[in-house]
Amino acid sequence: MANQRDADKFPGRVWAPRGLWQKAGEVATAQGTDRTAEIIRFLRWYVGEKDAELPTPASRPESDEPSGSS
Repeated sequence: MANQRDADKFPGRVWAPRGLWQKAGEVATAQGTDRTAEIIRFLRWYVGEKDAELPTPASRPESDEPSGSS
């Protein structure tokens, strides 16, 4: 039989800047996961699923503070 995937899933498309997409893949791999899993975690949080949590972001350098903060 052909590749059997969860019948409720489909291959959605996301248009994103190439560099951002690549960096997201690198961060996910470094965290022991993949982009798809992290996108699904975000979507579950975004639509308000019970017990859904935001994915863990990559660490940020201190110089990336929001503008206006001192």
